[in-house]
Amino acid sequence: FDWYHNGWDTKALGPKPTADPTEMLAVNAEGKLITTESYKIGGWPEYHGCLNNPLWRACLKAMMTDAIARGVDGLIANYYYRRDCMCAHCVGGFRAWLGTNYSAVQLKEQFAIANLKAHQFKEIPSWHNPKETSPYKLAALKWTQLSLKAAFDDVFIAHGRKLKPDLIVAQWNHLGGFNQINGDERCLLPGDVWGRDESYLWYSTGNAASQSDLANGDLGDGTLQLRYVRGAFGPKPFVLGKYEQTRTRATIAEGIANGGAGLGFYANFKNPAGREAMTTYFRFAAKHRDLYVGAQPAAELLLLYPRSAVQRGDVEPVARFKAIGKQLAREGYVFDIVPDDLLAETHLSNRRVVIGTTPHFSPLPIGGRTRLAVETMPADDLVSKWRKELVSVTRREGATTVVVSVLSHPKRRIVHLVNYNREEPPKTATMGRGPHEEKPLAVENLTVRLALQPGERVKSIRLLSPDAEVSTGPAGLVQRTGEAAFTVPRMLIYTVAVADLE
Repeated sequence: FDWYHNGWDTKALGPKPTADPTEMLAVNAEGKLITTESYKIGGWPEYHGCLNNPLWRACLKAMMTDAIARGVDGLIANYYYRRDCMCAHCVGGFRAWLGTNYSAVQLKEQFAIANLKAHQFKEIPSWHNPKETSPYKLAALKWTQLSLKAAFDDVFIAHGRKLKPDLIVAQWNHLGGFNQINGDERCLLPGDVWGRDESYLWYSTGNAASQSDLANGDLGDGTLQLRYVRGAFGPKPFVLGKYEQTRTRATIAEGIANGGAGLGFYANFKNPAGREAMTTYFRFAAKHRDLYVGAQPAAELLLLYPRSAVQRGDVEPVARFKAIGKQLAREGYVFDIVPDDLLAETHLSNRRVVIGTTPHFSPLPIGGRTRLAVETMPADDLVSKWRKELVSVTRREGATTVVVSVLSHPKRRIVHLVNYNREEPPKTATMGRGPHEEKPLAVENLTVRLALQPGERVKSIRLLSPDAEVSTGPAGLVQRTGEAAFTVPRMLIYTVAVADLE
């Protein structure tokens, strides 16, 4: 702790919150400092400040004050964990939360706590194996996430924005492949707290979407994660932090195609191929900024994310959700995603809804005519049998490596097509070794059937792309009631079809 003792600049940071820095740190049930050895910078273990400790928050606020004084536009919080701390602040905070949210009868029946005031907590866990969850562990995790959000709001919102009202703030969180209860810093947060007052979201997928297995239908894409974050966060900016060091263009494309920002990590601009990819794609997005800014999700199909089940400790519906979403993308259907606890009438207009039902599924305002229920893990060909039910949903035909999304502006539909077909790296280097190994393979003559509302007709279709040697001229257009079909003669990685309506 030499820096704290000898390097703390009182002119910039003000007085130290405490003379002894260990008073701010997370401790275990024995009162010993919690340490990890993830990085061992300088050969030292990592110690962790407790975000429920007022002294640690004072330390963070001092740093926030100095950062703003130095002119930063914004800050992002990382390593956003409690690490099962058992300090007096965590124990006291959890005890108070239980007393506020549970009756004496509920405490005894659910947690075997007969006397809350005198109860000795052996552990207050946070993330844990969902197969080993319990009502007590879920309550502890929910309180953990609520308390950490309160800490973030105290430091970044209440303090930071008091000093700088337009301060850009965000959290660096981890979604992976929808790891829930054992991952995702927000998995048990209520919908009205999830992302509240934050400027943008950064969600890491880690290695969950950085490798492909095209022969077995795995595109290595972040489509489901992107659409979930968009549905949960609304119109604010977001980015996936993919551990993708090779498919630079495809990563940028899938981000902007789904209403987010492209390429959140491994942005290897020093690699000539990577720099060329980034400059080309982001210049394309800037040139056509009007197609992206303010565009709204416009799929005729809504896939519900089972967040209410997760909050009950049931993650099986998440596996079902992922399987359904993968099939929908493979079969070429356009769909949006919304967490089921946020579902409102505004989401249901002219839409069919796909629900992975559970025995505990609570009634939702969805008519039986518009509802497609999946009560068990779907067979691999389930969605392919839904042709009749999904006839009024926008879809692509051919080229199963192409994922389609639709966004809209008044009198305009923007169809985004992202092609993941490529020459895959060898099995000895499945992530590839850099942007120069992206090696995309073009697809040809794919058809898009754009669903239209009653009375709508397409006036014109334009094809745009940042890729060279692809079709960007007029596409053939055939219209009939409820549908406009057109062909994309050839695309490499990313093509945008702009359909202007009459």
